[in-house]
Order: sequence, then C-alpha cells, then structure tokens
Amino acid sequence: MKAFLRLAWVGMVLPAAWAALVTFAAPQSEDRAAVKVLRPPLAHEAVDRAPVITGLAIQPGGRTALCVGDDHTIGLWDLNSGALVQSKTIHADWIRAIAISGDGRMAATVGHDRRLRLISLPEMHVTAESPICPAALFAAAFSPDGTTVAAVGFDRQVRLFDVRDAALRAQWEGPAADLRTVAYSPDGRFLVVGGQGGGLRVFDAASGEKRADLAAGVRAVLCAAFSPEATLLATAGQGRTIRIWDTATWQPRAEMAVAAGSVRALCFCGDALLAAGDTTNAITLWRADGQSAGRCAGHTGTPAALAYDAANGVLVSAGFDASVRIWAMR
Repeated sequence: MKAFLRLAWVGMVLPAAWAALVTFAAPQSEDRAAVKVLRPPLAHEAVDRAPVITGLAIQPGGRTALCVGDDHTIGLWDLNSGALVQSKTIHADWIRAIAISGDGRMAATVGHDRRLRLISLPEMHVTAESPICPAALFAAAFSPDGTTVAAVGFDRQVRLFDVRDAALRAQWEGPAADLRTVAYSPDGRFLVVGGQGGGLRVFDAASGEKRADLAAGVRAVLCAAFSPEATLLATAGQGRTIRIWDTATWQPRAEMAVAAGSVRALCFCGDALLAAGDTTNAITLWRADGQSAGRCAGHTGTPAALAYDAANGVLVSAGFDASVRIWAMR
C-alpha cells in the first residue's frame, strides 16, 4: 500500500448424520514458521502505523499477488522478488476484500464506500464501478465462468454484478440482515452466503433458487470456503466451531473446536488440508477428516485473509498485524 511491502526473509470422512458428528480439539503439534515475511510501510505518516490488511488474492501461477486494506489502496507485487509492481488508491474508504478472476486478468474490490470496482490486471486500471449500494460491502467472489461478481455486505441482499460494466444483474435475499461471506463452488453449481445469526444459504448459482439453509454453529458466519473439487464446504466465524459440510447432501461431515473466540479466514490447501486464521493470531491446520495438522505461528494480529497457491504449494496470509506471510505447505 502506498510505497508497499518491503520484503524480509524469515528464516474428514465421517457419516453425515448429526449423531455421528465428531468434534476434534485444537491441534497441539509443532508450529510451522513462515518462509517469508513481507511488511508494508506506514499507511499514513500522521497515524504512524502500517495498514491493516483485510483482502488478499494470488494471480494464477503464483507469480504476483494483491493486497487491500484500510489505507484505501491496492498493491500488486511480485511474490518471488518482493518488488512492488504497482500501487494505487482506488476507494474512498476501507477496502474490505478483493477477488480475482480465474484467468487472472481482472480483480474486483469492495469496501466501506459502498461500491464494487473492477480493475484490469496487470495495468491496474479501474474499468468499471457499481452504483453506490445502500450499505457497505464486505466480501466478493468471481463466478468460475468469469461473467459475474457476487458481493455481500451490511444488509440482506446478495448482489450479482456484470463483469463488463459492473451493472447490477440480480439481487437475491440472504439468510440475515448483515452478510459477511460469499463463495462460489469451483464447479460453478453453487453460491453460498452467510452472516449474522450463524445461518448459511446455498443458492443454485445459475437460477438463484435456494438449495439449502444451514446452521454453522456460530454467532455469525465470517468465512466460507469450498474445496478445489467442490465436494466439501468449510464454515466458521464468531464462535469456537469450524464445520465441514458434504456438498452432495449438505450434511455435516466433521466439526472442529478451536481455541479462538473467532475465525476470520478459511482456505483449502488442496482437497486434503484446511487452513483457518483466528483471533489467537495463529493459522490452524486441519486434515479433511477433521484431524488436526498443526499450526502456522508468527502473526501478532489476527490473520484476516488467506490464499493458497497450488502451483507452488504455499499458503499466503495477511491480517491485522500489517504483515503478509508465506508458508510452505509441501
């Protein structure tokens, strides 16, 4: 952000019925250390602090990544060299989230200024912006076919925007009046949203028909992530529970108990491993059967954004300690 990111090197499968659900305790195995730590400079000299990072996306192939946060800026940088490619202020307020298209040619950002913006990559030109929405926007996701961006925020509406001009194509009603997460299944069949009250709604991504309403077992759903093969959905939020759902039946497959009061980010690292960033400032790792697989430790603030680079087998995290960390997953 501003003069962005200086590089420093630092050294589930159970029966679907609730009666058969197994709860696993938080992992106790040896912690992993980050292989790289990247730190942004001060967001504004007057406030004497680096920006809080709440959005992170990796371009296909793992060569470059983008970060957004409370300094209203998007930064594009090279993961291998740590060099800043470009940075630009594109919102008038906190940028809550960033999503990237499957071909890596476009990004979408949303934030407290109540707009969605579409940005060409790597040029970083704003190609379109939505009309002002009634409430701040908190999360966004590209459809797998690259034609639509879904966005949710501090109201009940799931808004679907056209990637050509950011025009509003449709609105669907979510399960709560305050929505915090949205995710498309990688096969393009489903769109999942969740928020306050702990409810999740599963839509048919093509028609908008409601397929299921689920209870995540938390006070508010803050994050949801599909596995790469779209067979599993992981959910978590304000509460000590992570649930993994079977997308064929929408029944729970496993439940994990975490030490944190809140989980802010989820990411599958392949189909066999789930990463969860939480308010203990750690990233807990879980195998797909619900068994613990250790932790990634080193953040001094909540990891609020996670992204997995399958090409290089690394997990990238960012969060409230204003650092970006890279972890080897294989």
